[in-house]
Amino acid sequence: MSTTHTSKNKRPVAWAVLVMILLAFATPAAAGTTVSINAPEFVSGTFDVEIGIRDVENIESGHFNLSFDPYVVEPTVIRSGEIGGVSVTADGDLDDSSPVNITVSVTGGGGASGDGSLATVRFRAVGADDASASLNLSDGNLTDTEGNRIYAEWTGGTVTIKSLMTHVYVKNLDDDRLDVYLYIDDGFKQFEDRISSGATQEFGSYKLSEGVHSFRIGWFDPDTEKWYNDTATRSISGSVATAVVLHADEHD
Repeated sequence: MSTTHTSKNKRPVAWAVLVMILLAFATPAAAGTTVSINAPEFVSGTFDVEIGIRDVENIESGHFNLSFDPYVVEPTVIRSGEIGGVSVTADGDLDDSSPVNITVSVTGGGGASGDGSLATVRFRAVGADDASASLNLSDGNLTDTEGNRIYAEWTGGTVTIKSLMTHVYVKNLDDDRLDVYLYIDDGFKQFEDRISSGATQEFGSYKLSEGVHSFRIGWFDPDTEKWYNDTATRSISGSVATAVVLHADEHD
């Protein structure tokens, strides 16, 4: 009885030791293919969303759906991608409805391996400030050069609208206190009185559309009893905050 009891106790221990040995010498599994949304957290105006891909082998073609909130963002252009230095052609119909089905194919008839992007989609922000939109990937199907399916993990992202403002400043280089008027695109915006000599006055922050805008200040110099102007033009982008500094020069 004693011998049989000892043999049964040793069997689970032997199996545990065997499992530990196999785990110690096992080769780690290769990381799977992942497809993900690469987009800025905060957006304004137009912005790009990359459909990134990692750890793919011999991809030849594929398709997937990209969904979004059309009341917050809308797609305008689909651009081709690149994987491991090999171009990937991307195409899809854009009609402001969600989702958009995007098809991709490796150019040249061969496959592509490594990391890169399947496509880049340019969006335009159309919602209000602080509105968020989820960008999701679904129904994805990728195939390799032998027609086999490439299984991948698909992950989405989120963008939030934050309008970037144009900040306007006026520096008084005259030796008198000045009353200054600000005009943007020939429209009156603001008046600041008695700006001290040598001071830089922030007139305000303005939400402007993308494109070229003109800025002008006008002031009356009490020494010369004349009106003067200073002007500037700036190209405003929805992705870059802009500062405009105008100067009230000295006149004797």
